Amino acid sequence: MLVGRPGISFAGPGASGARWQIVRTPRSPFRWQELTDPPGSLRALRPGKSAVVGIWWRNWSGRGNPGGGSVSAAPDAIVFGVAPGDSISAPVRRSYPLGPRCDAPGMPSVLSVTPFAPLPRRPPPGSHLPLRVAITGPPSILRNGVRVFLARRGPQLRFRVALTNAGRRTFRFRGCPVYLVHFIGASSSMPPPEAYVLNCRPIGAMAPHETVLLEMRVPLPGWRTATSIDFDWELAPRTAEPSWTAPSFQLVPRRSR
Repeated sequence: MLVGRPGISFAGPGASGARWQIVRTPRSPFRWQELTDPPGSLRALRPGKSAVVGIWWRNWSGRGNPGGGSVSAAPDAIVFGVAPGDSISAPVRRSYPLGPRCDAPGMPSVLSVTPFAPLPRRPPPGSHLPLRVAITGPPSILRNGVRVFLARRGPQLRFRVALTNAGRRTFRFRGCPVYLVHFIGASSSMPPPEAYVLNCRPIGAMAPHETVLLEMRVPLPGWRTATSIDFDWELAPRTAEPSWTAPSFQLVPRRSR
């Protein structure tokens, strides 16, 4: 029975002496409910069915880490307690040798955890769109090997999406697909995923490997106090293997006139 949230801890020498805090965050509603089993199915998970839990991990401070965005060696694994006396260990350091950046070395690491949810069913392979997306437009910097875009603070986040036909044939839009914007963060005030319709009519068709740029203006939650924003941008989430990107933005004050 997978009801509620799992217990979470770290394992390995890198976790020795580490402190962490668990934040209980609500589960984001899945955008297409018809692809998801009812929550009650988690009380007795049938063979072949799967469950998923979301975590958001930040501020990992290893010994001697001075903070300021520096990174430390990750723990060996994150351990999920799924039932009394039963746990699952997910290796971390094998794939990600460095943990999240350290912004506050004197504070505990923070793990935001959602409740268990049924894993959505996969759309049929034939629904796949041969389109690839990437964020472009704003200036950017490299921070610990991660590209961070710079944007002016304001009620809207402005950027461009590069849409590329990754297929071998000309792609013609039969209808304009939906795209999804899902802000990520530990705060429960973050809005739920918001769906928009791509303005594809001026494009019509795209030759193989052709790229078009689309201007985006997304309402920004908490823009008056936020200093950084992370979100998922996903194209046609109802299709198989949808293209998506997860940019990070640093918000800088507007220039005074």
